[in-house]
Amino acid sequence: MSIQQAQGGSLMSRLPVTPRAVLGGLLVGMIAANVWPLLLYKLGAPVAAMIELVFLGLYVCWFTGVAPGAWKAQRTDLGRGGKLSRAQWGWGLLAAVCFAATVHSAIILVFRFVPFPAAAFHKGYDLAFIPTLPLRWLACVVSALSAGVCEEMGFRGYIQRPIEKRHGPVIA
Repeated sequence: MSIQQAQGGSLMSRLPVTPRAVLGGLLVGMIAANVWPLLLYKLGAPVAAMIELVFLGLYVCWFTGVAPGAWKAQRTDLGRGGKLSRAQWGWGLLAAVCFAATVHSAIILVFRFVPFPAAAFHKGYDLAFIPTLPLRWLACVVSALSAGVCEEMGFRGYIQRPIEKRHGPVIA
C-alpha cells in the first residue's frame, strides 16, 4: 500500500472543489496560453503561427473530450463539449459585448483620472522584431485567438464548471 493510498488519496483529491478547480484551470489555461509567445519569439511569426494553430486545434480536441484517451467523459464535461443552444449563444454574445463596453469604459476613465504618459503605456508592446505589417497583424490575430481559447478553456471550463456543479451557476 502506498503512502497516498494510506492517507486517503492524492493531495489534489483531498482539496475542496474551489481550490482544486482554480489550480486545475490555471494549469489548463495559462500554461497553454504561454506556448504562443515562446514560439513567436523563437521561430518568428509565420512558422510560429502555423505551429500555434495546429497546437490550438489539438488543445481544443483534447480538453473538450473530442480526442480519445484517459478521462474522456470528464474532459467533455469540463471542456463544455457539445452544442450551444440559441439562447446560450445570445446570452454569451450579450455578455461579451457588455464586458467589452465595461473594459473600454474603465480604461477611458482610468486614463482621465490618472495621468499616464502614452510612451509608458506602449513600452513592452513593441513589435519591431516582426519585420512586416502583415506579419504583425498575423501575430496579433493569433495572440488574440490563443489567449481567448486557452483562457476560456481554463477559466470557463476547468474552473467554473466544477464550481457550478458543486455550488450552482449563480455562485460559480
